[in-house]
Amino acid sequence: MSTACRDCQRPGFCCVSSKALQNIFKYLSRHEITGVCSLCRRLNRLSVNILLAANGILDPTVKCHVQLGGISHIDSEVDVLTALQYALFIPSMTHFSMTFTRTFATIRLARNMKRCERVLHKFPSIRDVTIEFLEAEYDARFLAGGGLKYPSNTEFRALLDATQNLPSLELLRVATGWDFDSNYMLELFPCVVELHSSPPRVTSLLERAHKMCREMFPRVRPPSLPPRTPITFLIDTPILVLPSFYAWTISVLSCRSVTVLRLHMLIAADDWAIILREMAAALHCLAELTILGVRMPVPALIRSVSQFCGLKKLTTDSTTDFFTQPSFRAIAPAPDSGVRGSRRFEFPPSSACLANLTELATRPEHLEVLLRARAPLPALASLCVRVELLDLNSPGIAPLMCTVLRRLHHSHRSLPVMLDVRANISPEAMMCRTLDIALARGDEWDEAFGTITHLRVRDYGAHNCLVLARWTTVFRGATDVLLAGISGSQASLIRTAAEIRRTCPNVRTVTVEGMVEPPAETHTEIAEDTGGFLGLPDDVLLNVFERLRSAELYGLSRLSRRLNLLSLPVYLAYEGIPDANQLCDFRLVNHPTAADVLSALNSALFLREIKHISCRFKPGGYLSCYIRNIQRLTAFLAKFPSVETVSLTLVELGYLDNEINVAVQTKWRVTFGKLLDVILEKSCGEVTITGPPYIQSSTSESPWPRDEPTLELFPVARANCSALRSLSFHRAADSSHSGILWPFSTLRCSQITRLSITAVSSSLLEVIAQELPTLPELDVASCPEILDAKLLALFCKLTCLIYLALPLPQKSTINYDLTECDVPAFSSLRRLAAPAPFIMHFLTATIPLPALERLEIRALSSPTLIPSVTKAIRALAEREPNVPVPMIVLDLTVAPGHAAATGSIENIFLAPLVGGAMAWAEAAKFVCGLNVRGLRRTYLGRLDGNVLGPLIPYFPALHELSADNGTRSRMAGGEVGLTRILKMCPEMKRVTFNNIQVYSRVDT
Repeated sequence: MSTACRDCQRPGFCCVSSKALQNIFKYLSRHEITGVCSLCRRLNRLSVNILLAANGILDPTVKCHVQLGGISHIDSEVDVLTALQYALFIPSMTHFSMTFTRTFATIRLARNMKRCERVLHKFPSIRDVTIEFLEAEYDARFLAGGGLKYPSNTEFRALLDATQNLPSLELLRVATGWDFDSNYMLELFPCVVELHSSPPRVTSLLERAHKMCREMFPRVRPPSLPPRTPITFLIDTPILVLPSFYAWTISVLSCRSVTVLRLHMLIAADDWAIILREMAAALHCLAELTILGVRMPVPALIRSVSQFCGLKKLTTDSTTDFFTQPSFRAIAPAPDSGVRGSRRFEFPPSSACLANLTELATRPEHLEVLLRARAPLPALASLCVRVELLDLNSPGIAPLMCTVLRRLHHSHRSLPVMLDVRANISPEAMMCRTLDIALARGDEWDEAFGTITHLRVRDYGAHNCLVLARWTTVFRGATDVLLAGISGSQASLIRTAAEIRRTCPNVRTVTVEGMVEPPAETHTEIAEDTGGFLGLPDDVLLNVFERLRSAELYGLSRLSRRLNLLSLPVYLAYEGIPDANQLCDFRLVNHPTAADVLSALNSALFLREIKHISCRFKPGGYLSCYIRNIQRLTAFLAKFPSVETVSLTLVELGYLDNEINVAVQTKWRVTFGKLLDVILEKSCGEVTITGPPYIQSSTSESPWPRDEPTLELFPVARANCSALRSLSFHRAADSSHSGILWPFSTLRCSQITRLSITAVSSSLLEVIAQELPTLPELDVASCPEILDAKLLALFCKLTCLIYLALPLPQKSTINYDLTECDVPAFSSLRRLAAPAPFIMHFLTATIPLPALERLEIRALSSPTLIPSVTKAIRALAEREPNVPVPMIVLDLTVAPGHAAATGSIENIFLAPLVGGAMAWAEAAKFVCGLNVRGLRRTYLGRLDGNVLGPLIPYFPALHELSADNGTRSRMAGGEVGLTRILKMCPEMKRVTFNNIQVYSRVDT
């Protein structure tokens, strides 16, 4: 058998089999492989295939993308271009793309452009050409003379000529990267640099370019040129409008039939006006125009666009960058004037103003100007309003959209409108803020966006689908949602579409680009495949659950009823709720992506009743999420027949001043009022509200006017309202009379018997006197000194009090002056806990405390402790002889210095008594109880022996002892020195530490 080559007819290297040649080529460099591609046709085919495949070109007849530039790809770019030049088996090529990246050597750049030009001459069948410069780190020589005056200037122009001379050319795109535009175009366009320092002026560079263009290239196409196909010209770079290449650009627009033109570049406003005017004069058959990144006044832009009379499709957009004047980008109805110094903008007659336009995609401020004409856009059949997510948070977007829709209703009544939202900057945060703004604006937002039926969201990326679904709800009229540019797995895309349908009941169709619906049998196979896991016994499943994370447990609980009953108790135990039927203590975060226990509690099938609920809202977050969490909590409480205690820790939203208005406050009153109604309906006996139960701006004095009448909620059936007995109201900020009156007025039908309040204000005292005149028990946790007179005036009105607790001042240096204050009678008061000055003031009444049974004297360990307490006990004992002395308890708060230094607390009792003839030894006989607060652990095995040890001998009649170190730890009797205490106080009946009773004796 002959092994001679069919091409050269002699045996040699080219006669080796194809498989053997492939093995040999593995050991050769690309440069060596390039050398053998011209030996014969057989080696040419094999070597070219290897070189193209090494550069990612699998089928050059369909698409050929060549990446040129970079130090590490010098041999690669030479090899692939050489292979394309010498390839003998490639009959044609349809798409050729050139990308120049990181070009440091201008000589190599020029050489690569020449090679690309030869490729274009070799394949006249090319229809699509892309020339792109990415990450171009050009030096100053590239920009000398106001343009790309680099050594390859001639080569680049020759490359452009070769491109536009392709007979089958249909699409041409020239683009540069963002880095090139933003970093270097400032040197090319002085008006951009001087935008903030002086009025913009037309650059002399463009004026020279226009003059050269008019002299060198006539507008009429030479008749000798053969007819060419219409092309789509995409100019995504300012290079083609520089003086060096602007003449070529105008010649292409004049000589070729350009039907689609896209302009996307960052240049100055005046340069935009000149370029659009020149292009409108050169393009007579342009049907589709897209202008992106334009920055010029809206009237000037519309005037320039109106010069393209034959347009059928128009797309406009603007850009935000650091060099744009704010007035150019403001979301507001456009002014009447154009560029500075120009005459007043006037529309051409209605017959000439884009009369053939059928499709329009533009920004709302552009559309508002277009609709000012007498007969605007008569042929318009499709309208898309393009906005960015940041625009929806602008204060002027809603009025602008209302204006646009009203004008559109008069001229195009039945035209559907699509809202195209680009979510490119912090989508989750911006969407959450949009939720707050839509809530604050209410009717105005619904008027602006409520009639939009088609919604398109672009560039959302791989962010949370819950935020996207919640954000879609602000467009109440949306029925069709299209998602473009959203990334993620197939399962995540399906979940996103399902979440939008679940959250937005009005949405009928959700289309996600790139998502393929799974076959129906897939879900059946998954459901059948879970039978083996469910077949395991309960003890085995519980052992497995103990090794899973909380998120995995919650996911399992949603698969079946059995897994819900087994996994959710383990999950709740991980989250700090070991017995949900007794106590549910959880925290809610005001953010749509935050996970919380409330979702698991809502889905718990084993949860039939709850006795105690404590819900704490985390400070911060978004207003809309805050109100939604209140609604979720209301729905959760409505599931149970009854609840004993409810504790709510609310938050202040003063940092959201712009979103808090009358509409938001009304929404909050309705939402929070329903929660209070549900609490009352469930026979709740104790309610604790910590924080402001209203929404108030930090800059406003009150959430409602003072003269507004009492705010009532919707009437509900409150058959069990009488069950509420205790209300704790711990306000965190001051408010007006009406702001505090509202939460009390919602509970006015309840028979509240105990009220605990914090941060007392004059308005709060007025509300208590107005709403609860028969209150029997009152506990004041803190009160400023300036409100002592008003507080005593309140006590004079509360004639039914049987229990009263007043706070101890934070500073021991406060001097009470109650001589001019009213003295309440307290004819029914049985238990009193107050500082000594208040007790002395109460004892000045005509009949001082006739029904008093227990008295707690609250004092601070200070040098004035013994004189003040002794004086109060003496005054109490010197009442009428037939009035019995009540049980006296000293509530002592130990100062930090006394709790640390040994013997310091004892010095207080050893100091000489001032202002009284009765010694402490005689007064101590009346003290039967001692409460000590502010203790701290000193060393292991003993709790504050330097305080309790020296203190107890000064109370010979002690029956009750309570100590607290501010923790929840359970302490053994040996640790606290219980034995020693019982020896010193043989009459001791009860000992309590940290609210835990450690000793009790019952007399027989």
